[in-house]
Amino acid sequence: QTMLIDRYVESTYGKHQVRVLRILRQKGFTEEKELTKLSLLPQKNLRVILTKFINDGLLQIQEKP
Repeated sequence: QTMLIDRYVESTYGKHQVRVLRILRQKGFTEEKELTKLSLLPQKNLRVILTKFINDGLLQIQEKP
């Protein structure tokens, strides 16, 4: 099932997006700064990816207290 989701995300969004999705799946809750380092993507590119995922219902954010 994970492979199907990865293939869907790659065909719909792209390779960088699959990388971000895999990191999130592996790490769980992750701060944006750490996700930027792990994904090797510039912060502005990562924010675009995360915003798209949130808008499309693939991701939810949670504020850290």
